[in-house]
Amino acid sequence: MRRIPVSFALVLFPTIAFAEAEKAVEAFIRNTVVPCYKLEGEGRCKLAETAARPTIHYAGDGAMKIALAFVPWQWDLTGNAMDQMLVVFDQRQNGDWKPTGRLDRTYGSNPRDLKFFRDGEKVRIEYVGTVVGRRDNRANPTGSQRFAVEVLPNGQMRATKPHGRSMSEAIRG
Repeated sequence: MRRIPVSFALVLFPTIAFAEAEKAVEAFIRNTVVPCYKLEGEGRCKLAETAARPTIHYAGDGAMKIALAFVPWQWDLTGNAMDQMLVVFDQRQNGDWKPTGRLDRTYGSNPRDLKFFRDGEKVRIEYVGTVVGRRDNRANPTGSQRFAVEVLPNGQMRATKPHGRSMSEAIRG
């Protein structure tokens, strides 16, 4: 009989409790319309047409349970750079997850090392993202930088802006 290490079990069970957020994230992607550019010109597209696989991170302190979905998506369907959307989901008392904030463009891909800070009703999210380093080309970035996003009580979000422009901003001019 295999033994499961205690540390593995402690990590696994909170993850199972949060698993339902994945359904809410999928529904959000399926039902959200975003601006996009196709060969015919600028228009609007379902996010599901342009999105890549999201990464979901969870946090909670008993009084607050949130899921953060970083959704890579492509504004320009003719093949240019990817953007990254951040959507915050709150877990309601009935267990349902509801999107409460959205930021269409965040900085740094491959978000990791997330930290959450709560100041009253305001939440600050910090993460490390991959960026183009000093000697990198755009296709293979190796740099990293810490970013922050504030989620205000009304659901509005603000991101810290790093020096320079994002890859998609540079392409759009």
